Amino acid sequence: MASLLVPRLLPTLNIHDLWLLALVIVSAFAARAAVLFGILPVLSALKLSRHVDAADNVAITWGGVRGAVTLALALAVTESGRIDASTQRLVAVLATGFVLFTLLVNGLTLRPVMRVLKLDRLSPLNKALRSKVLALALAEVRGAVAQTSRDFELAPGITESVIANLTTRREADGLDHQAMMIADQDRIIVGLVALTNRERRIILGHHAQQSVSSTAIERLLRQADLLIDAAKADGAAGYARRAAALLAHSSAFRFAHFLHRRFAIERLLQQAISVRFETLLVREFALKELVQYNRQWLPSLVSEPTAHDLEQILTARLEATTRAIDALRLQYPEYAQGLERHFLMQTGLTLEVSLIRQLAEDGIIGGELYSALEREHAAERQSASERVRLDLGLRTEDLITRFDMFRGLSAAEIKALARLFKPRLALPEETIVRRGERGSHVFFISSGAVEVILPGEPVRLGRGDFFGEMAGRKTSDRRRSMLGKSACYIQATA
Repeated sequence: MASLLVPRLLPTLNIHDLWLLALVIVSAFAARAAVLFGILPVLSALKLSRHVDAADNVAITWGGVRGAVTLALALAVTESGRIDASTQRLVAVLATGFVLFTLLVNGLTLRPVMRVLKLDRLSPLNKALRSKVLALALAEVRGAVAQTSRDFELAPGITESVIANLTTRREADGLDHQAMMIADQDRIIVGLVALTNRERRIILGHHAQQSVSSTAIERLLRQADLLIDAAKADGAAGYARRAAALLAHSSAFRFAHFLHRRFAIERLLQQAISVRFETLLVREFALKELVQYNRQWLPSLVSEPTAHDLEQILTARLEATTRAIDALRLQYPEYAQGLERHFLMQTGLTLEVSLIRQLAEDGIIGGELYSALEREHAAERQSASERVRLDLGLRTEDLITRFDMFRGLSAAEIKALARLFKPRLALPEETIVRRGERGSHVFFISSGAVEVILPGEPVRLGRGDFFGEMAGRKTSDRRRSMLGKSACYIQATA
């Protein structure tokens, strides 16, 4: 619809407009060049951006193609009654001319420009990787050709001829020699990028199964992109740092925790914990699958030692993820079981519909039966799509009844006692009490675990224990929530 503006404006073009259009084109490219050659190197020097080669910057500058959005903005100006007709015409003419210039000049000459800049050639790393991939593919093809010949009882001479042709092709390409040119650091980067892209496909598979929420899927995909960027920029070290940062509580999570602690607003924290639970669960499943994928495919692509290093990186991620999700399982066992049950149910339903579709494609079941089964499956999936709701379990009266010392109290006494208590959710590694602080609270642990840091070995407290009763005597030691454990407390205010 925006392009309908073009035929109406071109007949009004004059020499003066051409001079202004040339000024717009020069200004636009000057602005792009100023960013790419002036600001971007500064950001790269400050480690805020990756380094970009000069040839790439030239190609990016020349490749600034504009289209429908620019025309739509110009069309909005021409439809505004608050702008005079001459200004409307000027904006529309310049916008249309600029779009046509970028499409007809920049767009059509970008390929020759990239050829002159030698950007259409493979880098040494990609050349070596190409050789490695072709060597792996040709080896698989030769095996498949031999197996096919045996299955269909083809003449041995034909089989040997085809295999010899494939072998000659590999030797002529010098694949083995070029594959050795990949540096160890580059092998690690190639492997990490391949694994993360595989992780993205696994995540999208869970999205297709509708086993987790779209919010968790979006977060996982965004985090996978961050892992790829970190691996490309800083190799294994950058990948490991980014992976560790992804397990930390986000600023949004901490804000929701602050609102809950200060103002008893529960909904945001409930949603944040639920999404974190789903995210960790899918990542744990994906990492377990990636370990097997690495063992099966990557040794032939990046070498055995590199695949071993990649497995160690994946194992470290898996162990850290498992610790984080075990903390949530410890805190919310019913929700964890419900979430895992929902995941398995959706997986089973997806496999079921795949089987039914395959039977229909093979003609084993007719269209009428297939439609009936599909309707039944849709109803089952709809009923199974409701996810279990996370209960933070911070109702004071319910928490009080978990302690043996309070179980003999009547309902009225528990209700009165509840007014003296306040529920509190502590995050992993959160410091609750420090030695030397003024003691004014006693803490009852309703679930989770707490670690008391002493000069000797740390002392762990669990459900049913309490601490802080000696704080007034300045004898309490620093206490914090146990690493990887999510703890819930009743905090006395009296």
